[in-house]
Order: sequence, then structure tokens, then C-alpha cells
Amino acid sequence: MSDAVIWVEAEVRDRLATLADARGMSIAGLLQEFAESTLTEEERREAFARRQQQDRAAGS
Repeated sequence: MSDAVIWVEAEVRDRLATLADARGMSIAGLLQEFAESTLTEEERREAFARRQQQDRAAGS
């Protein structure tokens, strides 16, 4: 894995550090967790459509 630099305001960095510390992780870990668990609007629509299709198939 390679590192990247993300520029944020000092207040945002401090908030991220507080959140990460409260979870016992690094800021990088917090951001990775966020990126892996947050869906885009399109991903939410696709997941909803899949659930509807599965529900219809289970009800048939």
C-alpha cells in the first residue's frame, strides 16, 4: 500500500485525530474504514435494487 497526502484544515485534522483516538486507531485507519463502509448514491440504489430483486425471488 502506498501513502497519500490529503490536505485538510487544522480543525478537521484535529477532529479526525480525536475520532481515531476514541476508536483506538490511526487517522489513516479511520479514513480507510470510512471509505470502505460509505456507499455512493449509485451504490445505494444498486444495493436497494438487488434487495428488491432478492425479495421478489424469495416471495415467488
